[in-house]
Amino acid sequence: MTSVLAQQLKAISVGRPDKLKKGKASLLYDPQEAADVDVETIYNLALGGFDELCELDGRFQAFSKTLFGRAGLDVNRDLEGKETNDKFDASIKSFLRLLTGNFLLPCAFRALEYLVRRYKIHEYNAEAFLCAVLPYHSTNEFVRVVQIIQVSKLPMWEFLAGVRETGAAPPRSLLVARCMHYAPFLQHVCSYAQTASRESKACKTTTSFYTVLLIELVAAVPKVTDALVAQILPFVLTGLSKKASVEFQAGSFMIAGQLMSRVVLDEKVLADVLTALTKGVHLSLQGHALQLLLVAARTQRMAEMPKLAGAHIMQWADLPGALTELAGLADLSG
Repeated sequence: MTSVLAQQLKAISVGRPDKLKKGKASLLYDPQEAADVDVETIYNLALGGFDELCELDGRFQAFSKTLFGRAGLDVNRDLEGKETNDKFDASIKSFLRLLTGNFLLPCAFRALEYLVRRYKIHEYNAEAFLCAVLPYHSTNEFVRVVQIIQVSKLPMWEFLAGVRETGAAPPRSLLVARCMHYAPFLQHVCSYAQTASRESKACKTTTSFYTVLLIELVAAVPKVTDALVAQILPFVLTGLSKKASVEFQAGSFMIAGQLMSRVVLDEKVLADVLTALTKGVHLSLQGHALQLLLVAARTQRMAEMPKLAGAHIMQWADLPGALTELAGLADLSG
């Protein structure tokens, strides 16, 4: 992204991360400069950014009192009890998931600056912070976030230590490799993606990024194991549900298709996937659902279609239209 903010962040990121020891963590300022900016100033700056976010998406209003009320100016998380910090955690994680779609906007960084200073989200909520902005891994903005987090102390994220030191954005291939070789990271990614994508009006950026990441992972692993299928499956099934967005469903179709092309699934797992596929499919994707069923017929040990899947198909509002669409898709593919 080419913007004034991105250019400023790139300039800041060339500084050594160990300078944070002599200053304050900041997304907007050099650590030494940040130490000279009082929290009241940062709060007023954040309010302007927060108001802009609320204009873009009314759902941000829910955080006007919990995170951005004046009472927060007196918060010291190091002195708060577990119950209070747990409430802050829940609110901050929800805010970060909602913010993902607007992360690159200057108003988002002004709001985040306050959360870093007052709520220490780079310490108390580092993993949620990183997951929320991971879709922007190739940007200077992402690098700036990494550089204020002690990733070397986080086993899940220590592979980003080089990013913190050099200021070079990580390629997606590095993320795929991390998923491939460190199961806890893959589990964490799948869990986060499932939670974020399940929410009302889920961010397209989030679902698209994590869908592509998992597709590339399935394509890259030497062998698709039962353990890998078990980790990815909950995300896929969530995407196949009726409540999922059209974009999320389409992405789940692609992951399911990639899995079927690489491995013969357990009979029950296959039945669960096909049943979910046919039950919750959006009208505009029914032709694609039939195409995925054909993929299953070609690649899986499936003597017959699961009964529930067949029953769901017969209840589709426009089965003839779906069959016509399938014929068109077959013409395009071959």
